[in-house]
Amino acid sequence: MRFGVCMDLAGDLRNKSLETHLEMIRSSGFDFAEVNLAPLESVSVEEFSQIRSALRRSGLSCPRANCLFPGSFRLVGPGASPAAVVSYLNNVLPKAEALGVQIIALGSGSARRIPDGYDRQAASREFVSCARAIADTAASHHMRIALEHLNPTETNLLTTVKEAVHSTEQVDHPACGFLFDYYHVDLQTDDINQVAAHGDRLLHVHIALPVSRLFPFPEDAAIMEPFFRILQKAGYCDTVSIEGGMRKDFSYEENLQKSMELLKHASLPFSV
Repeated sequence: MRFGVCMDLAGDLRNKSLETHLEMIRSSGFDFAEVNLAPLESVSVEEFSQIRSALRRSGLSCPRANCLFPGSFRLVGPGASPAAVVSYLNNVLPKAEALGVQIIALGSGSARRIPDGYDRQAASREFVSCARAIADTAASHHMRIALEHLNPTETNLLTTVKEAVHSTEQVDHPACGFLFDYYHVDLQTDDINQVAAHGDRLLHVHIALPVSRLFPFPEDAAIMEPFFRILQKAGYCDTVSIEGGMRKDFSYEENLQKSMELLKHASLPFSV
């Protein structure tokens, strides 16, 4: 497996912490950075050049991306505009391609939220159609999209792995699969078993501690066991990104180091 860290490259650049954070990620043993795409829409040419240069100097790749659409966007419902989606993608996808992104998580819970009173079946059809168009555009930039399930507090569409898999099947595009997020899955149900049942469509994985959404530490090995076990059953051995909050009583670097220790040791018994 290759392990990465989700980060806001544009925000870190503006906070003057980008190079420091990238170096800490690399020195802690991670393989790549996963970029938050939405903030890249507004970066200047100079800022984007600085981001690319910082990544190149760090030695880290950037094969994965998340947060494709900002929360103000609408992918379903009366406010949805296919033309606006295309215009937005034509701006942000060339930047993702220039960074070396290969797979983009389509989470964007606010953007895909079904408006109150709107027909759910109509919204589902609209989302599938939109996702197909996004996959088609992504493919033209040599990328694929991964539909991400989110918990019901963040959206009301694709709130289970089963729904994400079903939508992937409906999109029916070679550039579309699904993403498994350990934080968002409901461990009180058997939904996690959908990951193993559809491992051939699994493109990427996010990880954080259930409930708290914090970086996992070595003492959390038992909590993380179901995560690595299901990946083994799915035959998955590709990219895993931490998408979570850091523990405030530890430094940025300590969070990275302790999480990498957990990832390396906890994943070994379940290597594919």
